[in-house]
Amino acid sequence: MTVSIIVPLFYGKKYLDVILNQVEQCVQNAKGIKVELVLYNDSPAEKISICETVYSYKIKVFNSAVNHGIHGARVHGLEKAEGEYILFLDQDDKIVPAYLEKQLNCIGHADAVVCRAIHNNRFHYTNTHVFENVISKEFMLKKWCPIVSPGQVLIKRNSIPSFWKNNILENNGADDYFLWLLMAGEGKSFALNQEVLFEHVITGMNTSGDTNKMMDSEEEMIQLLLENHIFHGEEETWLSELLGSLRRIHIKELDQYKRTFAFLQYWNKCKAHNIPFLNFFQENHIRRVAIYGAGDLGRNVELLLYNTDIEVVCFIDQNADYILSERPVYRKDKINIKVDAILMSVKDENVTEEMKALSECPVYQIDEIWN
Repeated sequence: MTVSIIVPLFYGKKYLDVILNQVEQCVQNAKGIKVELVLYNDSPAEKISICETVYSYKIKVFNSAVNHGIHGARVHGLEKAEGEYILFLDQDDKIVPAYLEKQLNCIGHADAVVCRAIHNNRFHYTNTHVFENVISKEFMLKKWCPIVSPGQVLIKRNSIPSFWKNNILENNGADDYFLWLLMAGEGKSFALNQEVLFEHVITGMNTSGDTNKMMDSEEEMIQLLLENHIFHGEEETWLSELLGSLRRIHIKELDQYKRTFAFLQYWNKCKAHNIPFLNFFQENHIRRVAIYGAGDLGRNVELLLYNTDIEVVCFIDQNADYILSERPVYRKDKINIKVDAILMSVKDENVTEEMKALSECPVYQIDEIWN
């Protein structure tokens, strides 16, 4: 039994030590399993070389003379791989040492196995974002991609559709969604591994973090599927309406990115012109705050208030039970700490009004700090 771990690299030399070491840890845990690492370097300007004798597994390095994009790099890596099992791992993502052992124990007769994941410092699946949706073709056709990254999934090589290998998306971002939809369309089965074995890391190199590129890639994917009549009847109707659903999700994401950018821009302006950033807090007699929303904007507010006179006591988040944080995180109905104000990083009028009704202290939108 051989597992091929395929890692496309794009200016990924800085990630090599982490990749090599975590694969070595997996090999040590997965006794009796042959593992090969296929590094497909898709950045022609940066050459990669590895001293293979240091590691207990086989390493194949391919330096491409041209940039193929993430989908093309995965397929080219697959062509070089020899394993019966395939793991497509992004260069900045992480797997636990027991990943291969536990995924192989769980896959059984299924075509692929999906484990639970950590994403953006929180458990990716919650009471509202249900893990079992990863095996629902209807959910994938009507809502969005429930699998955060291909590193969650160990796949049997012969279950990878030829259509995915022969139709490379020009736009980066949705190639993994494309793969899951094609597998679902062919009736491939997915086993569920309830253990958290994978962490998706967001960096500046992620196409998944670039909303505009992702939307272009999703549109290209949907057009390919529709033009080639991969789905029929009701499923084809769901697919034709999917782009609208995905766009609405991305518009919300863009709005949150804009708010985060506006806050950081204001902070930098204060620093550059020696404007007292804390005036808002002083004028409103605020010393201790809770931040509603432990996402990117909330985390940035926490970071920028660090080492000031303002104490961030806790976060409030509807998914408090699933968030990984050194600071306490509470659900809104479980708050038992007194603060001078609640800062809302989530722009939702209903949630804001609900917090005002539940709280004895003032509730402010983050935007009010600089407006």
